[in-house]
Amino acid sequence: MIWPRKLQQYLTPTIKKATLRGARNVDRQLRNAEFRQTFVAYAMPGTDVDELLSTDMQRAILDYHQRTEKEIYLSFVESQISMGVTNPKDILEPYVFRSNVSFEMIREFFEDISLLISIVEDFDANH
Repeated sequence: MIWPRKLQQYLTPTIKKATLRGARNVDRQLRNAEFRQTFVAYAMPGTDVDELLSTDMQRAILDYHQRTEKEIYLSFVESQISMGVTNPKDILEPYVFRSNVSFEMIREFFEDISLLISIVEDFDANH
């Protein structure tokens, strides 16, 4: 499980539930120091963190976060990945009195989807 470190105080109930189920903080096992400063990571005992969260994946997540300033949440459970990306815009409310076509919004969707696909591809390649 990977969460934004700056929001860790708000995630205390979630972290407590994870630790009650056996998850432990694995920040020390992550090789990318900048990733460790930006995200907090928890995993179940026996999880090969280097294999699950490759250096390339860490770099891609970190680059995306720095470029977009969006928060990213990840969870790996067996062969499933759950991902979340924050978006400050209300993307589910269409405009009524003007066009909803926006190149900027399409570009943002494309970047979000590209990151998520690259994470899945990296996970598939290593597992």
